[in-house]
Amino acid sequence: MKALKPVVAAVAMAAMLWAPCADAVTVTLGEKSSFTLGLLTQYQFNLYEHGANNATVYGDRAVGWETGFRRIRIILAGEIYTGLSFFFETDSPNIGVAGNLPVTQSGLASNPVTPIFVQDAMLMYKVADEFGVDLGLMLLPFSRMGVTSAVSLLTMDYHTFFIKHATVKGNLYGGGTEGPVIWRDVGVLFRGGFLKQHIQYRAGIFAGVRSNTVTVGTGTGAATFAVNPQNYPRFSGTLKFNLWDADEGPIVQGIYMGKKKVLTAGVSADYQQKGAWDASRNVNTDSLGIAADIFFDHPFGIDNQHEVIASFNFAAYNQGAGFDADGKRVPVRVALPGGPPGSIALPYRELSTSPADGLPAALVANPNTGYALFFDVAYRYKKLLGYISYEKFISATLVNDYQAVRGGIGWYFAGHRSNLKLELAGVQAQRGTATDLGATSKDFTAWVPTSATTFVQGTAPYTDAQSTPFQFQAKFQAQVFF
Repeated sequence: MKALKPVVAAVAMAAMLWAPCADAVTVTLGEKSSFTLGLLTQYQFNLYEHGANNATVYGDRAVGWETGFRRIRIILAGEIYTGLSFFFETDSPNIGVAGNLPVTQSGLASNPVTPIFVQDAMLMYKVADEFGVDLGLMLLPFSRMGVTSAVSLLTMDYHTFFIKHATVKGNLYGGGTEGPVIWRDVGVLFRGGFLKQHIQYRAGIFAGVRSNTVTVGTGTGAATFAVNPQNYPRFSGTLKFNLWDADEGPIVQGIYMGKKKVLTAGVSADYQQKGAWDASRNVNTDSLGIAADIFFDHPFGIDNQHEVIASFNFAAYNQGAGFDADGKRVPVRVALPGGPPGSIALPYRELSTSPADGLPAALVANPNTGYALFFDVAYRYKKLLGYISYEKFISATLVNDYQAVRGGIGWYFAGHRSNLKLELAGVQAQRGTATDLGATSKDFTAWVPTSATTFVQGTAPYTDAQSTPFQFQAKFQAQVFF
């Protein structure tokens, strides 16, 4: 109980400071032109069992904490002419969280972050209800959650382990790190609906992963390989059916606050030729993701004071070798401290002879190959909301599994635009290092790359991957959008 006192105090203070806020600022430039300027802030105070978030030491039972802005976004949207509109958004995520500060000077922060970057930049032209075109940097049309507004999330945050399709990387977005372009890509999107929007589609062509490189091994044994040097495009899309009101727009809502009655079912796909890296053979492979989702939002009672919300989502990803012929998961390639340069961890029992073109297939998995699911169930009465949630990712590797059970309450004093939320969660993940898990070591045979296509045999210790115990988390968030 003592550990939760800071959360109670933070809730009380936020209730006084964050009074119901005004709408975003709208400026009219003429009969057919206008724009709206908005600011989204989500401030969090979090407690973590076993120390800090994603701590590498799981032996102690200490409680760590962190505080900071989960998101700060500037949003500019408007209509240029009849049917022609635009959407522009910046982001400054995790400022203050885990010591992240928006500075770049040496010595001023232990873990500096980019102060601000462009998150979305779109031009949209609606020809008719049946057809429209979006151009620019946008959310990929993969699963309903993937195009849900951060302003109107039902739970405190996105189910981040559900989206595992190939992530755009490159010098433009941070030299190969995920960060600012997670779930987004540059391209052209076609969307519309038929039969009074009961059937809707989103289909797009995007740049995808282009001309990236992957380095395998370390030191003198390192070898560099190209990923999609031909620059094949990416294709992504969604088809869904709306039984009641239309679930439409460039982005959708996580909760409609009694304004719509929605039951929608959709299927999605994301594909890029040569968009992933198959570590089992050191070759380019295709990236494929498929998803299915159902979303239910039913208000009832006088003035729709009551509301029931439910969502179920499933996805499968293939980005290279994963499950073997027997359906068993296989180990991930890891660096071997103290072992031969560039050595690769593989169980000795599965190796036979040294292949001329790389490692045997289906022995080393891509950690993003696997299956994901989550469900949310919530009930709202007037301005109060309660929800429960479950999320799970089953990776083809032994080191990337994840599951989380969450429950929370929210006070929607200004609808989904501004609110306070308190969430309790149990999170379990798998790691693959002895430092994290106290894992055991075994003897095994490894392959050491001596060039881009040739491997020689060596030996080194093998580290088992094990599940961590459930980590208890308590999070408080104050959201303001105006």
